[in-house]
Amino acid sequence: MDFIELKDQQRYGRGYFDKYNNEEDRKSEESQKNADVLRDMELQKRHEIRIPENLQGLFTARFSKTGKFIATGFGNGAIQIRNGKTGELTASLKSGLEISMPIMCCRFNPLILEYKKNEEDLIESKATNFHRMRIFASRFHNEYSDLIITGGWDDTVRIWDIRVSTGSIRVIKGPHICGDAIDICETRILTGSWIVRDSLQIWDLMSAKLIETINPQNRLSTLNGEFLYAVQYLDGDPYGDLILTGGSGISALEVISLREKKVMESISVNKPIFTIDSHQNIIIFGGIESVLRLGDYY
Repeated sequence: MDFIELKDQQRYGRGYFDKYNNEEDRKSEESQKNADVLRDMELQKRHEIRIPENLQGLFTARFSKTGKFIATGFGNGAIQIRNGKTGELTASLKSGLEISMPIMCCRFNPLILEYKKNEEDLIESKATNFHRMRIFASRFHNEYSDLIITGGWDDTVRIWDIRVSTGSIRVIKGPHICGDAIDICETRILTGSWIVRDSLQIWDLMSAKLIETINPQNRLSTLNGEFLYAVQYLDGDPYGDLILTGGSGISALEVISLREKKVMESISVNKPIFTIDSHQNIIIFGGIESVLRLGDYY
């Protein structure tokens, strides 16, 4: 797929980006002080929900816009809706089978606040895409629901306007995405690659160019490497400084400050983390260990 210049998307693409041109210049001192307060908070586990072994591990978990529900996808292809505060099972949308493939990513539409429970209202649709290999992650823009980013095995992150039928409007080349490891805050795209080092990176949405690679200064070196499966901006941080990471190399959920390039808090785990999400300062994460963990960062 040839790169489509943003200037050729007169009706769609340009309008998404113009309002952010001078965003960083308008940040106030008060915002920086509030960001400092967030970095001083602590992370504490709230709940641990044991997941049946036949579900074959938790691969994706996502809060709804209001935080009332959590959508979860499992290794045996099952999809469940769970309570956003307790993690308890609310409904099963799809039962898993031994021959089913894992559900690698799922999303609530950010503009829909309520979902009907009638089964006839649940429909499947196939979306055309131009990735060359498996897609592991997708993300709506928080403000513009027609703008989506996706990432996968083909070492690209693609930016889409769903009203443009000719394909992605921008392509970021480099990130090797093997899990739910992309996120977006304003014009900054966060990626976590399944590679031994330099796995955490920030990219510019407008130019598709690398802004910086994040290597926390206080993280101890390990022979296991980094190998990230999941990354996300902390929902409770409006400044886009704090992020959450997890994977198979570093055996922990980490809260990292992008500005200070430091690990602020962490929770150790015994097996790889496949999925992370947050609503305000509530964090959920899980993976092969067959445990859904809920924590508070305060």
